Formats: sequence, C-alpha cells, structure tokens
Amino acid sequence: MQNTYVLKEWQRRGVGAHLLGTIAHRLHADGSRAMCVGYDSDSPYKRFYFKYGAVETEPGGAWAIWRDLAALAERLPRPPEALMAGLHARPWLWRRIFSGQAPG
Repeated sequence: MQNTYVLKEWQRRGVGAHLLGTIAHRLHADGSRAMCVGYDSDSPYKRFYFKYGAVETEPGGAWAIWRDLAALAERLPRPPEALMAGLHARPWLWRRIFSGQAPG
C-alpha cells in the first residue's frame, strides 16, 4: 500500500480505519499474510499506521509492515460484503464504487 489520505475535515471519524480495514480484510481474504505501507518519512500522519501495529522496516525509513494481516484485519471494521465478494471477477464494480455510483 502506498499512503492513505483522509481529508482533514473527515479525520478522527473512523474513515481511515474503515479504509485500512477494507484493504486488510480484502487482502487477507485473497490469501495475503502481510502488508507493507510506504509513506513520507517526515509525515506526522505515519503514526496512524503505527497506531494499528505497523512496524518500521528500518528506523526513520519510509516503509512499515504488518507481519500478521489476519491480526490487523481482526482489529478493524469489516467492509460491506460488496467489497469482499469476488471483486477480482467484477472489476466494473470497483469502478462504479469509486466513481460515486452505488453498487446494485
């Protein structure tokens, strides 16, 4: 994963946790066991990743890792089923979701 951004006015409302949860649950469901995140090493927002258990790959570096993706997913909200069910077979659904159109 390369950074996650939440607009300032939406921070501290659980949006970031839901985004991270969607990514973690989806990757875990697809068989991934670990996940890395890249970020600007000077960013104060990197602490968001550490709050959820990411560990720096090297002190002061620009990458962190969650070595146990299942444990991370358990800590985070589960996404709606539409985001979990067979999206690899329905790429059009991703486009509809992220263009603001409701699935259906």
